[in-house]
Amino acid sequence: ATDRGYWKTTGKDRVIKNGEVTVGMKKTLVYHLGRAPHGDRSNWVMHEYRMIDESLAKAGVQDAYVLCRIFEKSGSGPKNGEKYGAPFVEAEWENVV
Repeated sequence: ATDRGYWKTTGKDRVIKNGEVTVGMKKTLVYHLGRAPHGDRSNWVMHEYRMIDESLAKAGVQDAYVLCRIFEKSGSGPKNGEKYGAPFVEAEWENVV
């Protein structure tokens, strides 16, 4: 929550796989202006990515780090041909330093 609004989860967490192995999860949130539960939905979206690490889970550490991508959509709803929960495409991240 912030002074002006809050992030609200939309849908369920999506699985991120490397081949057949689950390596992480993706959560989609939308920013709402005002106070919950009566806020007004905005065009700001956050994709939150978190890795699944079995060794950390066994040690009792949960969600140690997340990576977030925040962007403003051009209008309400997903863009044509796009989905909020689109699968993670590893090729999009190959050249990221």
